[in-house]
Parts: sequence; C-alpha cells; structure tokens
Amino acid sequence: MGRHSFSQQWPLTVAGAFQWTQEDIEVDDELTMLKPLYEWYEYHERKGGVLFPTYSSLKWFVRQHGDQLVDAGVLLRGRGGRPSLVTPDFGKAVYNTFFRREG
Repeated sequence: MGRHSFSQQWPLTVAGAFQWTQEDIEVDDELTMLKPLYEWYEYHERKGGVLFPTYSSLKWFVRQHGDQLVDAGVLLRGRGGRPSLVTPDFGKAVYNTFFRREG
C-alpha cells in the first residue's frame, strides 16, 4: 500500500469512530423506512385494498402523478432497473391525490 499504512490514511479509532448526532439518527431512521413500491403494493393487496387491482395499475398511477408524489416527499423514483422507493406516508399521499386534498 505504498509508503503509508492503512491506519495512517484513515485515522479512525475503533471506539468512537462514528459519532452520531440526533439529526444523523433521524435521517438514518427515515432512510431505513423506505420500501420498494412493489412491497407497498403487496401490503395494499394483503390488506384488501381495491384501489389498485394490479401492480401495473399502481405503476401507471405513479407515472401519471409521480411529480406530485416526489414533491410530497413520499416517492424516490427508481432508475436503471432499480425499484422506486416509497415512505410510510405514500398511502396517505395517494389518498390525498385521489381526493385532491392538500398535505
């Protein structure tokens, strides 16, 4: 590895190497709650949801209203074969879109 050892390039100690702030923890929790769109659909279907009879109908809805859902902060669009991700508030935003309610 050249003239410098790995520990000289990355001076991290094992104890206290990562100091998490409250903001870091909250952001990490939010990222952990993101779920693929297909998992949201499977949950919707298991709970007896009838609004989207097929996964294709949900994907069509997301294509039609994707900008609104992104602006609402409930959709992260997938790219290059990666699935779109949704937050726990996705269902509420879908409901509000259908009934034209704000926030």
